[in-house]
This record gives sequence, C-alpha cells and structure tokens, in this order.
Amino acid sequence: MRAPVPDVVYEISNGIESSIAVIEVDLAESFNNPPIVHDAFGGADDSESVSVDVLEGAYDPDGPAEGLRLVKALGTEGSPTVKGDRLRVDRSPNPLVVPFRVEDADGAVATASLYVPPTGTGIPYVKPDALIEIPEGGSAKGKLSDYIVTPSQGTVRLVGRDAVSASPSDLDPTRTGDGSFEISARDGFRGPGALLVQVTTATDATGNEDPQDRADGYTALLSIPVQVGDDTPVLECPQTTITISAGETYDLDIASLCNVWTLDPAEAATLDYRGEWTQPVDGLSVDGNGSAVLRVSADERATEGGEAALAVTAGASAPASIRFRLVKAPPPTLLPIRVDDMEAGQSRDLDLARYLESEIADPDPTVVSVITVSGSGVSASKSGGSRIALRAGPEARGQTVLRVIMSDVADASPASTRTAEGRIEFAVAGVPGAPSQPFSYVNREKGTIRISWEAPKDDGGSPITKYVAKEVRSGRSISCRTTVCDFPGLQDATKYAFRVAAVNKVGTSAFSDQSKTAYADTPPGRVRSISMLSRGDHTITVGWKKPDSTTEIEEYLLTWLGNSVSLDGSTTSFVVPNLDNNRKYFFSVEARNSVGWSAVRQSEPFQSIGTPLAPTGLQVVDLQAGEQVTDVRATWSPTLPEGEAPTLYTVSYSVAGKAPAAVPGCSRIQSTACTHGGRTYDGSIYSYSVRAHNALNSSPASSAVNFEAVGKPRSWGAWQAFPTGSDNQARVTATAPDSRGKTSRAAILVGGQVVWEADVSEGVAINEVVSTPSNAMEYPVQLRMCNENAPTGCTVSADAKSIQTYGPLRTEHLNPVSAQVNGLQVTWTISGTSNGDAALLGVRTDNGAEEVIALDSRGSFSVTKAVTVSDYNTRTEIRVRLFDDAPTGRGEAQVSGQATTGNPPPPTVSIYKQRACNDGDSDTTNDCSNLGMLGCTNNRCGFMGINVTGARVHFGCQVTKSTANQNMWAYEGNMDNGETITDWVFDAGYIEVTCEAGQGGPNYFSVTAALNW
Repeated sequence: MRAPVPDVVYEISNGIESSIAVIEVDLAESFNNPPIVHDAFGGADDSESVSVDVLEGAYDPDGPAEGLRLVKALGTEGSPTVKGDRLRVDRSPNPLVVPFRVEDADGAVATASLYVPPTGTGIPYVKPDALIEIPEGGSAKGKLSDYIVTPSQGTVRLVGRDAVSASPSDLDPTRTGDGSFEISARDGFRGPGALLVQVTTATDATGNEDPQDRADGYTALLSIPVQVGDDTPVLECPQTTITISAGETYDLDIASLCNVWTLDPAEAATLDYRGEWTQPVDGLSVDGNGSAVLRVSADERATEGGEAALAVTAGASAPASIRFRLVKAPPPTLLPIRVDDMEAGQSRDLDLARYLESEIADPDPTVVSVITVSGSGVSASKSGGSRIALRAGPEARGQTVLRVIMSDVADASPASTRTAEGRIEFAVAGVPGAPSQPFSYVNREKGTIRISWEAPKDDGGSPITKYVAKEVRSGRSISCRTTVCDFPGLQDATKYAFRVAAVNKVGTSAFSDQSKTAYADTPPGRVRSISMLSRGDHTITVGWKKPDSTTEIEEYLLTWLGNSVSLDGSTTSFVVPNLDNNRKYFFSVEARNSVGWSAVRQSEPFQSIGTPLAPTGLQVVDLQAGEQVTDVRATWSPTLPEGEAPTLYTVSYSVAGKAPAAVPGCSRIQSTACTHGGRTYDGSIYSYSVRAHNALNSSPASSAVNFEAVGKPRSWGAWQAFPTGSDNQARVTATAPDSRGKTSRAAILVGGQVVWEADVSEGVAINEVVSTPSNAMEYPVQLRMCNENAPTGCTVSADAKSIQTYGPLRTEHLNPVSAQVNGLQVTWTISGTSNGDAALLGVRTDNGAEEVIALDSRGSFSVTKAVTVSDYNTRTEIRVRLFDDAPTGRGEAQVSGQATTGNPPPPTVSIYKQRACNDGDSDTTNDCSNLGMLGCTNNRCGFMGINVTGARVHFGCQVTKSTANQNMWAYEGNMDNGETITDWVFDAGYIEVTCEAGQGGPNYFSVTAALNW
C-alpha cells in the first residue's frame, strides 16, 4: 500500500508581509514514480578511498524514504563496494565517476553518480574554521599556510597582478610576499568582510598549470572570512518608510527584513530582538520584544496620520531605525447600489455592506440613515448593521429614489469623515394599462389579417413582455411579441374584429376597444415569370404571366433603369423603346389588386440588338516574312457590337477582279488583327476589307485598302555617318542588305537628294565620302536600297542621321575686328564662323595674358570684349586667334586691331565773390580805393575767386563780359586746378570769365563761367 502524498506548503516573505501557497500533488494510479537521488561527492581529505552515504537527501515521491535501497555500483574502476546506504571507492591518480543504482519499495529505479577526487593532488581550499581577526582601525598580517589547505602537499603561493583584494571597500589588503599578506580596516568600520586571494601550487611562474600533468598543481581564487572588531551582532535595516493604516498590523521578521550579521550565521535566529519607539505617534504600538518577530499595530481609531521611528536591536547590536508613516484614512465611499425592480405589495431586505469601500484595515459597515427622496407608496427603514428593509404598498407605482448614509465604523453618530452618502433607485411595477384600439394593415398571407396598435401609455413600471390579441366573434386569441401581429386561420371575404391586452411580469391589462371590421383578403402574389418575347434595334418586348390573386388584378408597374410605366391589369406585355443596344437591362414587374401591391419580380438581363457599324481605321502592312513570299497583316479599330458582346470580325480580300473571299483563319474572330500568309511577290494587287458581326446581324464592309505584292529590300542594319574634317565632306559606312530582287542598287541621300548611287551585292561593305551643301548647318543623311520594282521595291533607312560637316580654320573664317570707343573704355567686336564645328577664340589685349573663349556656335559667331584703358588719347591693341582643340589639326586663323581712347572731358570752372571790399579796417588786403579806375569804394564791391577742377594742363582765365565794364579783358595765366584769388574788383552786375588751354591739342578746352554779382 502506498504512503499518502502530502501537500507541499511554502511561504515567501520580505520580513514585513508573507504569502503562503500550497502545491497539491495528484498521483496517477498506474504510474510508479522513480526515486529522486542526487549525485554524491567524495572528500579530497579522505584516505586512499572514499566512503559516502549516497542515499542522504534521496526520497521516493510516492513512497517512504525508508524503502529506498542502494542496489549496485555500475562499473569496476576504483573497485566499488556497496555496504548498506554507503558506497566505497578506491581513489586513483585520476578523478573517477562511478554511477550507482537505487531502487524504491515498488521496484522503480534511478541512477546517480559518485565523483571521486584523485590521490596526491587537489585544488587548494580554505580551512573550515579560518577567520582573520582585525581590531577596529587596525591591521593584521598572515600567511597563506595558516588559512589554506593544499591536498597535493605542494607549496601554495600568491599569483597574478591582482593576487589580493577585499570586500567591503573599508578593507585594504596588501601582498607582502609570495605566501604572505597584510590587511587593514578603516577607522569606524566594524563588522564582517572577506579577503580574496588568487593562489596556485603550479610550477609555472604565472600560475598556469599544465592541464595534461596533474602533478603541475592547481590555481584557485579563494575567499577567507574577516572579522573587524568584536563579534557583537551588526544590524542594518532598510531606509524605506513603511506605510500603515488604521486597524492594520505588521509582523516584522527582523532577520528577513534587516541584514543581521553574527560570527556564526546560525546564531542570528537565537538573538534577543527588541523594538522601542524613538519617535512615537498616537495609535501605534509595538509588541513581541524578545522574539524574532515584532508586531507593529495601528489602532482602528488612529486616523490622523503622522511619522514614527522604531529603534530595533539584535542582542547587543547598535540600534537600527525602521520608519513608519501612519496614513490618515480617507472617508469611505459608496459604490452605485443596484436594486432589482419591485412589484406592488412586495417587501425586500437588503445588505449594503458590499457597496461600502473603506481604507481602514477592519471596517464595520453600518447604515446611519435611509430617507425617501422621491416616489410614493414605498417605505424604507434600517434593519440593523448594514441592512435596510423595503416595502412597496399595493398602490405603489413608478420610480423610487432613496438617500442612504453609511459609515465604516459602528457608531450611532459617526464623524463626517467616516461617512459616505449614496442613492438607491428602483422601480415599482403593476399591471400595464390597456393598448389602443387595433387597426388592420395590408395582409401578406392568405387567411391572415395583419393588425397593429399603440403600446399603453402606462407599462405598469415594468417592460411589456408580450400582447394578447383576441378575435371578438370566435373568442380565439394568440400571443404577439410586438405591436404588429398576423392573426391566422381566417376565411376570405369574411368580417372580423379584434381586441388587444398588454402583459408585463406583474400581470395582464384590460383589453382594448374593439377594432373596426377587417377582411382576410391579401395582395396578389408575384408575377410568375418575366420573359423577352422579341427584340429589335433599340427595342425589347417584355412579357409576364399573371400572378395568383384573390381579387382581380387592377394594375401592373413595369420598371427598368430609371424608367417605369403603369399598365392596365389586363396587359401582360410591353414594347420597351429607346434602349442602348450595347447595354443589358433588368426589368421588374409588380401587380396590384384591391388590397395592395405584390412583391417585385425581376427578370434575367435582356439586351436589344441592332446592326454594328462598319469598322474603321483598316491598315495593311507587309511583314516581309520571306524573299519571294510574305505575310500581310491587317489591323483595324474596334466597333461596338450593338447587341451582346463580343463583336466578331471577318476579313475578306479580292485579287485581280475575283470575287471577295474570307482570309483563312479570320472569319468571325474577336481580335482586331489578322495575318494573311503566303502572299507571293508577283505584283498582284490585293484589296482588303473587314465586316463586324453580332449574334444576328453583320455590318457593311469597311472601306477597302489595297496592297501591291511587290517585294521590298530588307531593312538596313547598323550604319554610320560622320564628318571627315574636310569642307563639306562626310563619310558613310554600311553593309548592303538583301534587295529581294534581281537588281540591287544602293544610294546615299543628303537632304533628300541622291549624292551617291551604285549597284551592290548583298553583304557588300559601303564606305563612301559624300558631299554636303555646306558646313553651315546640319543635313539629314539616309540610305536607300531598290530592286527592279522601284520605286515600290525600295527601302529607306528608318534612322536618318543628322550630320554637320566641318573643315580647316583659315583667315577668311575670322573677320577684321571693330572697336567702339567711349572715353577710357574700348569695346571690341570679334566675328567669324567656326566652319562646322564649334571652335575656340584666343583673345589677348595690350600684350596681356590670353583669354580663351569657347564658342557655342558651329557656324557664324559674334562676341564682344570690353577693355578699360588707363588714360585718354592712348592707343590700345587686340590680337585674336581662331583654333580648335577637339578635334585638333584644323589650323588657325589670326587677326589684330588697334584703337585710341577718347579725349578727356572739359574741366569744371566756377567764379564767385571771394571777399568784400573794406577800406575802413586795418586789413589792407581788402582795400579797393587804391585800385584807381578799376577800384570800387561801396560795400557791394569785392574780389573775384576762380575755382577749377579736372584740367590736365596749365591754363589761363580772362574776363570776357562785365556789365559794369570793370576789369574787362583782365587775364590770369599759368593757372592750376584749385582756387585762385584774383585782384579783380567788381561792383554789382553780370560777369563772364573764360578759361582756356591746349591751343587745339588733345588736352584743349575752353570753358566759360558766369555770375550775377
């Protein structure tokens, strides 16, 4: 009998809160679970053999562990021996792995392995009781041999650049030798740490042991425990603040919540843990001192909030602080309260606890009050705790609204901060009112009357679920879901009347008033079929069969594509005019009797038919399929069928006056192309035409197109035409195509004119130099091949090539230069022709650097070059050459020219009164009376000043007019630009002075200035 499988219970905790879950194991009845066995390991400190309890920790998932049995060891290495639960294996120079088999009480087996270390060598490891002790702020020295075991009995030493390191950073280690170290602790630090050492027993200086040689030793990174200061426990708690609400309790597992360090980790669970408020808050308390779990509780009425600090100690440790925040509990809230509708006379007891939401830990939902806001006939009262009682009177009807106030504490008069208000809305239902008087509709089924009515204005406070319709004469009734209902089982031409009652969940209303008299007659059925009786050009005759009807058909309505026509009830056909022959039409017919219209019946698609138009755009092309026999291809534009698609075509031909015949394979085809094969180049003239057809009719023949069966030469292949570099000369190269005739004459055409012609054979290379009219423009060049049937038997190359010839550059291609002078600027005009290929101009002025101008034109050109000369009346020179660098070797033309800049502009002369006469002051330079007859004594008199700018040579100025006849013809010579003060005295009047120089030379000027004194 199998042992029962227990449930597995596990708990996850962060020291404050925990979560407990259960794993329930179900065993399959027919499955025997094998035992769970772990790998085992022998010790390196063992003697020449290892003996291990391999069943330690093993268990049977579906049976007792006591039923497990070590059956055997697999393999012979190490001479394994089984003794009870232990497996003994001899060690060897190499590591061994010995598999073993375990069996449970039900016979299920499992295997695992025993790992046996080799003898004589082994990886160094830290002694189990090793501990480096350092006083606070002090240091300690040590040897590796004091803390590390070397199973190989070799020498252990430090190796590597970072052979020693420590954690935490408050520890500072130093390597003092291959087998020694020193470690110091920072002031103020106390607690645990670790010294990390990288050691080796290898013979290689770097510590890299030979993996192929076990005797070469091992390298390992080891951690040696360190204790700074005494072994007083160290307690570190998280700095986060724990939020707690009124009525809430936290069980603090200090060993899980905080870091507790003791020299022996097992001692942490046995320490005396205590807590004391260093910053208390009203309503918070702590219990459990002396145990590992401290309980912090918030009173249910502790709702005002605040910050608190709890000092916790672990044995003799320094206190660590855990902070709490008592949250001020917000007022409770009421969720929307849903209440099912009530019926008149009904009572109901409601528990509202589930609608109250509270933030306090253990709320006590309580109804404080319940008041009716609207509605009548309903009473509401508290019935204890969170419950209320409702009662609807027998006459209660309609919507009722209640206002309810609840609290999350059990208090008859709770504070407003602990209350919440909500509303309860529900309807009280009774039987509905009576519906309106029924009225009849058009009947849709034989033996039925369709009646309708308006719903009652009062549904009794509950939705109408159905209606009951009753035929008055027979009393027969039926149930109807809506306000429209078909009453079946009636006779034609018989009078009927009806009453209706409404039903809700409460009951049935009174019956309505009686309807007016109605009959069970129905509209006609659909016409039985619609057919196309005949059709013509733009017309269709539509016919149909009369439908079933209890009364005579009075009217038909025929409808098609936006059109309709009303027809007498005796008519069952109609000729529809003005239709599009290329469009399909659907026709619909409805019938009407004294009751109403039938349902619509629609026809299949119908289409009128006419005669297609004759095709247009017929073209006939010689496909040049062979030398003596060819194929002719005819193409034409499509035409509408004037009936059902597609349009079909027939191509006919006639030759030598014979009767037309259809081209083979081209009778009633959908394609708009046809090939007439096997036509001999015998000079016959073929006349082709095409007709279009629809299902019934054919078009007239198209306009005929003739084809003369004369062979044409093959098309020209690739060919070239290019200028030679000589005037008006181009070279043409090509290969003569097959002329497809008895003769073969090739020609070269330039500008449409034959410039070369000769008899050639197929495949002969043509390499001819031909002439063009001039180098001034492009000319089209084409090739032509003709046979004896010319001009019909000729082929001209489709790709005409445009060629412009060019020649050498000579003197006549560069015209004499001309100059336009404007003061210091000279504008040269250079013109000529590039003689067929755009050339270059080299322009040099006054022996300066040459400027190269690329010409755009391959023919005539004219460019200007403006030059500013440094002085007037100065000669300037230009030299021009016309040449080409692509292509080179065209020669060069040269021309030169000279020009002289213009005369300078005349200077500017002005005269003015320089200073007034004044014989009465001490300044003798302005005395005028001593000037004799030229003198002047009144204050209008003064000396003349002359100002000249822009004169290029010395000059003289003379008075040439004076209305006062003063200083007439007075002269001042050898004057320069600038201001000159004369000793000429003038009274009031008009004066002119003329300044002159050069005596007719390039710098000559004569300028007169005037002044009214």
